[in-house]
Amino acid sequence: MKTKILSIPVHQLHRKVLKTVLIILAILPIAQVYVHLWHISHASSQIVLGFFAVSLLCSSFMVGFICALQVLHLPLLAELTALEQRIVTYYQRVPMLFFVILVAYISSDAAAMIVY
Repeated sequence: MKTKILSIPVHQLHRKVLKTVLIILAILPIAQVYVHLWHISHASSQIVLGFFAVSLLCSSFMVGFICALQVLHLPLLAELTALEQRIVTYYQRVPMLFFVILVAYISSDAAAMIVY
């Protein structure tokens, strides 16, 4: 359902932001599955599983970062009003904010797992 206040390019930006946030949030279940598998596996297979998990998480982080970066650097249209331009500039930063929060959470979770 479209609002009458914002123009069509802002709605397209909204769709891209939602898609990027969902891609970034999909990293969290992947990380939790590998943490659980790492805890239930035996010592000999933990190394292989750890390398596989690190490579998959790194590729997921790269995809999430690239998607967030693409949304962050979308060009602003000149036909937008000043209010819409301000909304768009703040709204473009939302995926990168989600990405930073998720990386910090997974890093702190991994650090806590290493300590214990």
